[in-house]
Amino acid sequence: MRIPTNVTARLSLALMAFFLITLPIWAGKPPPFIPELVSDSPTASAGFYHLKWQGSDLSALAYELQEANDMEFTQPTTIYRGPDQGTLISGQNNGHYFYRVRTLKQGQSTSSWSSPLVVTVQHHSLARAFAFFSAGATVLFATLALIISGAWRSQKEDS
Repeated sequence: MRIPTNVTARLSLALMAFFLITLPIWAGKPPPFIPELVSDSPTASAGFYHLKWQGSDLSALAYELQEANDMEFTQPTTIYRGPDQGTLISGQNNGHYFYRVRTLKQGQSTSSWSSPLVVTVQHHSLARAFAFFSAGATVLFATLALIISGAWRSQKEDS
């Protein structure tokens, strides 16, 4: 009896997948967990933004967060290393900033880097800032005028 080729190929793939998945567990070291990196805003115009990473690896002792100016991370800078699962970034100039994070475990290898995350910083223009300032000043002076006018009328009626 001869087994068809496609059945043999499927059986070989299934066995290979089984061993690739279970081999790290049999060795006593599960594969390191890769955290997922997210931002509260892909475009930051308020002057700050939050980065968060999360995962289900409870044995992670620390995380390492890197920032770079390009997607390939040719000259990355480690901006955080510690147990927290998030950070606030502020003080950035206009431009694109790339981030990645990985899990650090004591006595074990680190995880692979997360998928890169890009955040674009685009501050409000100076014209828009002056427009907001002008609107606020107009409301302030109108409110002061009403208060002074009301106080003057009240004083006039009392006398």
